[in-house]
Amino acid sequence: EVLELLPGDGDALQSLAVARLLEDDMEGALEAAERLDARGGAHAPAAALLRAYLLYRLERREEALAALGAPGSLGEVGEELRGQVLHATGRHADAAETFRGLLLAQRDDARREDLAVNLVAELVLGGRAGSTVDALQEAGVASTATMEIAYNAACACLEVGELGDAEFLLGKAMEVGQATLQDEGLEPAEIEQELAPVAVQQAHLQSLSGRTEDAIEGYGQLLGQSLEDSKTLAVVTNNHAALRGTLGATEALKRFEKVVPLKKLLQSGKGGAQLHEDRLPSELREEIYGTLAALLMHANKLDHAQAVAARLQQLAPDSARAAILLAGVKVQLGLHREAEALLEGFIEAHPQAAVDAQLAKAQMAATLGNGPEARRLLQGLPDDGVKHQ
Repeated sequence: EVLELLPGDGDALQSLAVARLLEDDMEGALEAAERLDARGGAHAPAAALLRAYLLYRLERREEALAALGAPGSLGEVGEELRGQVLHATGRHADAAETFRGLLLAQRDDARREDLAVNLVAELVLGGRAGSTVDALQEAGVASTATMEIAYNAACACLEVGELGDAEFLLGKAMEVGQATLQDEGLEPAEIEQELAPVAVQQAHLQSLSGRTEDAIEGYGQLLGQSLEDSKTLAVVTNNHAALRGTLGATEALKRFEKVVPLKKLLQSGKGGAQLHEDRLPSELREEIYGTLAALLMHANKLDHAQAVAARLQQLAPDSARAAILLAGVKVQLGLHREAEALLEGFIEAHPQAAVDAQLAKAQMAATLGNGPEARRLLQGLPDDGVKHQ
């Protein structure tokens, strides 16, 4: 009604754009923001910022960057949005530089913490994890200033194999985190839940350092805490089972039931596990399904093993491990021809990654008493492949 009386009124257009945004009408909000932007005047900076944000929300990211203009032209809020858009486009080096500039100019401690965490994340994603501690120092931020900064810096060190620095930083993250959370009045059980990600990385570091028993103990303690975060539970369950191998397979499968409900798996077909993948970290789904399939094979739960292995091959069609696991299940089910055809298909489609599959075929032939075929397959392996194995 105001716009009918005062067409092009800046305040009315801005209010209309915000109202449509709050109603989740992004296109309508963008239309109002563009009218406001075209009007110019005192509302121009706010209109440009709003327009850039709406383009970002609509996943029109290059247009959003163009709307933001030259670096610094829309102030600190504009630069934070620029960092988010650059992150979304995968330009992590540029995003890191944007967050570094904001960090250098920022004086508020709480905001500096958030920006430091963002900076570390972009450096890791951009393949520059090794420069994390130096980048923080250059920006005047101690890598042990807060739990979040110490934790993220430790993860960056783990990424590049700097285990000593990672261990120190994880210890600091745990120490600072406990003190901070106690000051906030959290109960001991709540503190355990909040610090679980730090404890997970400590156990992971121990496994990387060859301290397997310590890692198993660390994961075991976490399993005893009734972890509330489903993805953390999935990681801990998988890593604990993978380190123990077939030892305690029955107990491990009971724990996996909380991660991938096996009783429901067969009801939804071979791809049934996909129904529960929101509980699993996307980057670890292949590893988790591989561990679970191997445990199910060992426990002779072959129908479940076949369903999980089939899903694993869907997720990783180029993985020799996935093909071999599914073929192994088929062999245990007596489906030898299917297993052989599966491995042959993989070898034909992926000759550069076929050594393991060829070895699996040879082993299968030997197991079936076909020694000449096993020898033929082994003789057909390239010399460098055999030496590697």
